[in-house]
Amino acid sequence: MIAARGIRKRFGRLTVLNGIDLNVARGSVTAIVGPNASGKTTLNRIILGLVRADAGEITFDGKRLDGDAAYRARIGYMPQKLAIDPTLPLSVGLALASGLYSRLGIFDDTIVGFVGLENWRFLLALYIGDTITVRLTVAEKRVTSKPERGIVKFDVEILNQRQERLQQGKIVMMMLRRPVPTLVGAREGEK
Repeated sequence: MIAARGIRKRFGRLTVLNGIDLNVARGSVTAIVGPNASGKTTLNRIILGLVRADAGEITFDGKRLDGDAAYRARIGYMPQKLAIDPTLPLSVGLALASGLYSRLGIFDDTIVGFVGLENWRFLLALYIGDTITVRLTVAEKRVTSKPERGIVKFDVEILNQRQERLQQGKIVMMMLRRPVPTLVGAREGEK
């Protein structure tokens, strides 16, 4: 349960929140509705620990929030409208791409390290509610001085549900080489 008591927030001379009380029960869905500039986003940011209230108290499951953000993993927050700004750091696109392609399992125990990026571009904004797909293609492979390792360059495209390209570029990784499996029952020379 989230409880807010006496929440106050000012920005300069403008009072945005003045003594707000709120209870949100575990498992419930709560909408905060109001006109533009009425403090909805500010209240949500205070609850999420992203903005500090000038006065009042927020508790989560009865414990006062004092800077520990671990509770946020248990809260779902859906703003009215949000786009990831295409000018954000590269880490946003890379986090999306690596999180999705790592779920394939084909890289388990093979990635030695991240080598670099080439031509990473933000083409369109990503919106909450978009369904994201990552298209990953091996663009180039080369052997290193150590025979058990190689450098692999991947073409990466991040697409939305309309198959519009949101981001694209190349990710270069050092990977362990896997031995080619031998077919069961194969004779010498028939692999």
